[in-house]
Amino acid sequence: MFRDVFAICATGRFQYVFKGCGPCWSFVSYFNLSQRCRRTAGSSVGPEPCWTSGLNAEILHRFSIFFSVSIVFPGPLRLEIVATTNFMASVLSPRLWGASRAARPWKCESCRTLSSSAFLQSGHNRWSTIKHDKGKNDRAKSKERALHVRDIIYASKLYGPDPDTNPRLALVISKAKRSAMPKDTIEAAIARGQGRSSTGAALEPITIEALLPPLSVAAVIECMTDQKLRTLQEVRYLIKHHGGTTTPTSYLFEKKGRIVFEKVEGLNVDDYLEQAIDAGALDVDTDEQGRLRVFTEHSDTKDVGDKLSDTTGLNIETSDIIWDPNKDTMVKLESQEDADKLEEILNVIRDDSSVQGIYTNSILG
Repeated sequence: MFRDVFAICATGRFQYVFKGCGPCWSFVSYFNLSQRCRRTAGSSVGPEPCWTSGLNAEILHRFSIFFSVSIVFPGPLRLEIVATTNFMASVLSPRLWGASRAARPWKCESCRTLSSSAFLQSGHNRWSTIKHDKGKNDRAKSKERALHVRDIIYASKLYGPDPDTNPRLALVISKAKRSAMPKDTIEAAIARGQGRSSTGAALEPITIEALLPPLSVAAVIECMTDQKLRTLQEVRYLIKHHGGTTTPTSYLFEKKGRIVFEKVEGLNVDDYLEQAIDAGALDVDTDEQGRLRVFTEHSDTKDVGDKLSDTTGLNIETSDIIWDPNKDTMVKLESQEDADKLEEILNVIRDDSSVQGIYTNSILG
């Protein structure tokens, strides 16, 4: 018995003895504390307790004598784990029988090994749904902020960095604040529009070319930075980390200037085609929002925009240099999964503060 784990529970005037092998405990016996004298130095043992059930009375009597010295039971209820296998074999056995013996492993016969698995029903993995929705929201938010940063940069570049004298800049800053864009990001975008960083250092342009998964989509990444080497290392690492390769791809694109004018109700492209050609434009069309869009040689962007604005009376909304992919080298993304994977990589690269624009030759099939 002394290879088992024992527990003694004292409550009121009764003391209970339990044994078990960890999680399972079985009742052994109890005795009346009022009939038992605690042993002190030089005193004799009191009357034998009244054992109601369990094991050999003499052994249990000796067991109670030992614990009357070793353990005190204060309060109404206390559970004491008194020993494990090795302790009982090495300490209690010599006291009770006078000689130790090797303890063989013992296992409670009531213990059983149980293995079970729950049937996973719908909704069991709620985090997957949350993660999916959060990823979509984060991508949308990242794209929205990238657009606000671009608008602030262009407004600062075209009309000046002071919102009090630049109504357009004040408008785009107001939109950015409504989307919870941090103040530091807004100030950095205004500074970039003036060709300097938030610390006042001059910015230099960098162009990084790469092939991106899943279908070797060609990409041209435009950056503005005050530390070229750091930006090159950071962007190249992001490309490589997501399975891309840094390699020349600009031959798959054509560098152009793009001017977008503010939306006008009832706009007809044919009404402005002749004026745009006279100003030096290469092509004229409208975008998804119905705004007039003019393409020029990248070196003539500002001159063409100013001339066309003067002759048509239209206000310039954005003006930038883009990389237009060649139509015969476009990569078709056959599945939405491929499109989502590419968009995820592009969002990671856009999060770098030095990245100004990313141009790819992909199209959703």
